[in-house]
Amino acid sequence: MAIGFRMPFTFQFFPQSRHRIPTLKLRIIQTLDRYELENRFVSRHSHAIISVRRPGSRFAKSRFTENCVAQLDLMLHEWDVDNPPYPLPFVLLTARQATKLADFVGEQCQQVNQLIIQSEFASSQRSAIAEAIGDWTGAFLDRGDVWPSEHEPTNELLQMAFDAFEMSGKILPRSSAARSSEEHQIQQLIEFICTQTNVALISSSRIQKCFTLSAERRNDIDVSLGVCLDQDQRCYRRHSTFGTGSEEKVDVDLQTILTSYQRRVCCNEGCPTCLQTLRRWNMPFCLAIIFDARHLPETFEHVLEAGANWAIIASEETMDRIEGIAGPHRKVKATRISKNCFGLVTIGDAIVCDVLHEIYRVDSDI
Repeated sequence: MAIGFRMPFTFQFFPQSRHRIPTLKLRIIQTLDRYELENRFVSRHSHAIISVRRPGSRFAKSRFTENCVAQLDLMLHEWDVDNPPYPLPFVLLTARQATKLADFVGEQCQQVNQLIIQSEFASSQRSAIAEAIGDWTGAFLDRGDVWPSEHEPTNELLQMAFDAFEMSGKILPRSSAARSSEEHQIQQLIEFICTQTNVALISSSRIQKCFTLSAERRNDIDVSLGVCLDQDQRCYRRHSTFGTGSEEKVDVDLQTILTSYQRRVCCNEGCPTCLQTLRRWNMPFCLAIIFDARHLPETFEHVLEAGANWAIIASEETMDRIEGIAGPHRKVKATRISKNCFGLVTIGDAIVCDVLHEIYRVDSDI
């Protein structure tokens, strides 16, 4: 049951629920071992830690604690740690622990952006705990290279604990159907922007280093965009058959679209190296996905001065703030679709951006 593993740092972001319920801030769930958490883990975002311990091990501590809101100690092996049995038996999650865990997650998913599940090794129970939390909160689950199949009794017990937590009236997370619908609409809008404009640059504050998009960096693409582009979720483009007026659906992988050209992802709103990419494109655009004010760039000027336009997928709460940052002297245009909790914001050339908004409004399926 015990397998060693390592995980890179990532941060993922999803659109907020439309329901009139307490906002779920939790956006990503990670699994880290002790060394990564205590020596390599650095996060600018608020986070909580669930430490799954084994006999004789100490409670894991984060090296940078100013953003750590809460920690939960989950001991799955409840015997005298001074004299543990050998070999260590497999001890199941108890109902009391499941309730404690559900209460902790239910409270912290409104307080933190990031949840860390720290364990000494990968196990089927740890996988079950992470999968159950991810399914209940709708947060992106960053699975490692080693991910044992989840222990079904543990998953079922934790699901019942979450059901009990909901029945208490404390919080009702958005349904998986609502999440799936929103995420699909976001993917469609990303595809729409990439196929209607020359997206040469993607601006993202969720990454630590700039890079060039490639098929080998699938996880980095998800992280930089803040949207999980699951391989099983496909976007479709309609192609008119020449001369017949008929249409056919063609299965298109959104990641294939994104990696089809040498696009750059920049973490500095347009650094000198990444801006060189814009000069190789005709009427280039910079794409950004912003659903939280903390992901707003300090300026849009670098990209605009390089001759490019901005195409931003933004939540309702960030739309007005984007205009405030851009300034009244800039041409800022926003289009909201009533069925969505987000919209399209452009900054730049009036004619090009107007056409993009017009197509976006007409195509109600986006």
